[in-house]
Amino acid sequence: MKIALKYIVLPLLALFLLTEAFLRRSPTISSSVQERRMHCMDRTGLVFLCKNQSRKLQGPGNGNWTLTTNRYGERITHPLELAPDSPLSESNPTVKEVWVIGDSIAMGYLLSDPYSPPYLLSQLTGIRTRNLGVDSLGTQGIRIRLENALEYRAIVPDHIFWIYNVSDYVDDYREEKLLNNALYRMAYRVHFNLAKASYLYALTRIQPQVTISDSVYPEDTEDATQSQEVPENHPTIQLLRQFAQFIKEKELPVTVLFYPGMLPSGKPDLQDPYKKKSMEILKEEGIEVMDLSSEFLENDNMYIPGNGHPTERAASLFASAMAGKLALRHPAHFDQNLGKAVFWPGL
Repeated sequence: MKIALKYIVLPLLALFLLTEAFLRRSPTISSSVQERRMHCMDRTGLVFLCKNQSRKLQGPGNGNWTLTTNRYGERITHPLELAPDSPLSESNPTVKEVWVIGDSIAMGYLLSDPYSPPYLLSQLTGIRTRNLGVDSLGTQGIRIRLENALEYRAIVPDHIFWIYNVSDYVDDYREEKLLNNALYRMAYRVHFNLAKASYLYALTRIQPQVTISDSVYPEDTEDATQSQEVPENHPTIQLLRQFAQFIKEKELPVTVLFYPGMLPSGKPDLQDPYKKKSMEILKEEGIEVMDLSSEFLENDNMYIPGNGHPTERAASLFASAMAGKLALRHPAHFDQNLGKAVFWPGL
C-alpha cells in the first residue's frame, strides 16, 4: 500500500496539480471556468445565473465582456441598479417594470452589461427593466424563470418581452431529462460542479455556445430549409402551447420578438421552419409576435462572426423594437421624456 501511495498515487496527484496550474494560464480555459462559475444549479437541475456576481470574461477573438448580476441572479440593466439609495434600485417596489425573458439572446451573451438588449431598453425608455434571460434555457426553463420572478418580485410587470431563439428545439430535450430523470440530473450536477472546479475537466468539456441555423438542421440551402418539417410531436410545440396558456391565465401582456438565425454563410436564415412554426403556434394562441427578419436582412454586422449571437448593433435593434411597442402603450410618457428616441418603424 505504501509503495502504491509513493510511486503511483502521489506522482499522479502531483501531475494533476501541475496540469491544473498550467491550464490556469490559458485564457480560453480560464474564461470557460470563470463563465461556468457565474452559473448556479437549482434543485430542479436547471442552471441560472448566480446572485451578486461580476466578472470580466473573454469574448470572441481577444475581446472581453463583463457580466454582472444582482441579488436575484438577474443581469443588471442600469448603472445605479445596485445602489441601495437610488430610486432605480432593484429593491424599490414602487417603480413600474418591464421584463425581458429568454435565453442567451435576451441575456446578451458575449455583450458587456451596457450593451445587452434589456440594458439598452432601460436607457432608451427610462423604464426600469428586468433581464430574466439566462443562456441555454429552453422553453420550459424560460417559463419556470418567469414563474419564479413573479413570486420573488413585488411587482407585476407592465409588459414582458420574450426574445425568441429556435435553439429551444434542442435545449428542450435536455431540460426534459433534467426535470424528469433523477439519475441524469445527478450526473449532470456532478459534471456541472467538476467543470467549475477543475481546469483539466473544463478543458475536456469546452463547447463554445454557437447559435447558427445548422445547429438545428444541417443544410445551408433555401430548398433544404423549405423542405424541412417540424414534427408535430416535438416537445417544444407542446411547451409553447403551455407557455401561452400560462400567460393567458395570469393575464400577462407579452410580446415575443422573432429574429432570423445566422446561416453558416453569415447571412440571415429567412426560411427557418422552426422559427415559422413557433410564430404560427403563438399567433394561434393569441400571443402577440414581432418579426424582425427584414431589419436583420437590411442591416450589416448583426451577428458575431463564426458564432451567430447578435452583436451590439442587433441588440440595439431589439431595444428599439421593444421601446416602440412601449411607446404605443404609454404615449404620454414617451412624448414627455423620449421625444428624440428613434423606434422601430415596423410597428
